[in-house]
Parts: sequence; C-alpha cells; structure tokens
Amino acid sequence: SRAYVELLFAAAWGGRVAVPLNVRWSASELAYAIDDAGIEVLFVDEAMQSTVERIREKTHRLRHVVAIGHPAVGDPAGSLEALAASRPAAASPAAADTPVAVIYTGGTTGASRGAVHTQASLFASGLNCVCMGGIPRESRCLLVLPLFHSGAIGLAIAQLLQRGTIVVGPMFRPDILRQAVTELGADALAFVPTMLGMLLDDPGFDPADYRGVRGVTYGASPMPAALLQRVLAAFPAAAISQIYGMTEVGIAIVLSDRWHRGPGARPDAAGQPGPLYRVRIVDAQGRDLPRGQLGEVTFQGPGLMQGYLNKP
Repeated sequence: SRAYVELLFAAAWGGRVAVPLNVRWSASELAYAIDDAGIEVLFVDEAMQSTVERIREKTHRLRHVVAIGHPAVGDPAGSLEALAASRPAAASPAAADTPVAVIYTGGTTGASRGAVHTQASLFASGLNCVCMGGIPRESRCLLVLPLFHSGAIGLAIAQLLQRGTIVVGPMFRPDILRQAVTELGADALAFVPTMLGMLLDDPGFDPADYRGVRGVTYGASPMPAALLQRVLAAFPAAAISQIYGMTEVGIAIVLSDRWHRGPGARPDAAGQPGPLYRVRIVDAQGRDLPRGQLGEVTFQGPGLMQGYLNKP
C-alpha cells in the first residue's frame, strides 16, 4: 500500500528504524523477528489483523499496534489516520551510518537474520539502480513486489531519486496489473520471473493492453530462456532489465536491455556491476578466479549492510 512506502520513509525521517516483516511468515516467525529486532510499535492493516492476537501471545515486546485503514482495536495509539492528523514531527538529524531499516533474510540455512541498512546503504542501492537504467526515467513504475524485500525497497528509492512515480499495487494479480497499466498509466513493471509467467499464461492477457509499457524489470530468481523469449515478444517496445543482488547488498548488478536482444545478447548472464559496487568471483582462499571458473560472488561498496542484527 501507499502507507507502507510512506512509513518506510517516515521512519528514516523521524530517526526510527523500520523493520518490514514477511506477511507469509507464521505467528511464531513474526514473534521471533519482533523480539530479535526489539520492535515496540507494529503497524498492521486489516488483512493481517487476525494474526496480531496470535503474535501477542508469543511476545511481550510490543507496546502499540497501530491500525492502517481500519478502526483501531484496544490500543490507545489508535489508527495511522489519527496519528497522521496530529502535529508533525521534525526531521531527526542523521548521518550516513545511521541505521534506518532492518530487512530480514530468507533464512535459507537457518533462522532468518536481520540485515541492518543505513541511510547510505539504501541510498547507494537505489542510486546504483538509477545509474544502470534499472527503471526507465520519468516512468510510472508499478510495484507489486513484496515491500518486505530489499529489491522492492531499492526500486522505490530509485524511482524517487529519478523523480519517477511509484504505483503501489496491493498484490500481484493479472486484473490488477491490467487496471494499473490501462487506467493509472503505469508504464514500467517489476516482477519475479514466476509473476511474468503467470501474466502471460492468463487467458485475459492481451499484448495490446500493454503497448504503452516502456520497461520490464525482473530479478530474484533465474529467468527460464523460453519465458524470456515470450516476454520479449509480448513487450517489443519495452526495455528489459534484470536486477541482481541480495538482502545484505541491495541492487548491485544489472543486465540491461542491450544484453537481452540482438546477436550480442547474453540473456543467461546476471549482468554488470553498477558504478557503486565492485564484484569479484573468488576461490575458497579469496583469490580472483579466471573467467569461466565457478566460485563465490563477493561484493564491495557503499550499498552493503552494516551487519547482521544481534548476530556475528
């Protein structure tokens, strides 16, 4: 929602730390993150209201639950609308290394860890995306990617840095997408490959509805070659870009449109580092590997997190 984006920036403005939580987590996983991050104020919309009581049973950290878009239940803090009508707060002094967000990782190999990002690191991630043309300039970018992921946050920052417009969709659904494009003028789209497949497989998909789309950005998982060819055919006038990064790093690498088409295309590549990052592929001893060798991808630059919250 628009309120989600506003709250992310309001936290940074007011000297607080935003902790976006994965709405697909269980109540126990949410309670873990609340305790781990020391969250005292939880903003919740109506769709997640039923989960709040289960969370409260598992954590005593919360002081306030603020309702977004629905009446507040049993909390003196009330609703976001009521708080927004009160006297505005002044901007809090901030330095480059001031923490502004804790973004939790996927937890692939264990419990999810909070990546601490600062004013500088989130700015660098968004600016790197702008420098590499991740989203067309002066566009209206539809964000239906989950805003608890660093990729979506980076794209939102990129749009604001290049004076673009963010069109926030409540969820990914082909009919919502079509409405955003045809009625709200969204002309840049951001997806994970699975979403693109679902859109093109939808019986109601008509390429004519999307002829005004200027850019399609994808990332977060490998793009099947056959699906990419369908995307290129469905959006012939759009610049196609892949973004590559991770929660701890932000948007570091972009495979721009020039590498998606023509005889020099490299659609199986991840992309090129932006000007704010250095990327190396190294062996177990940290030594650079020759081209064509498998190794570990390492990143250096201002977009890296400050560290893991409460973890080595």
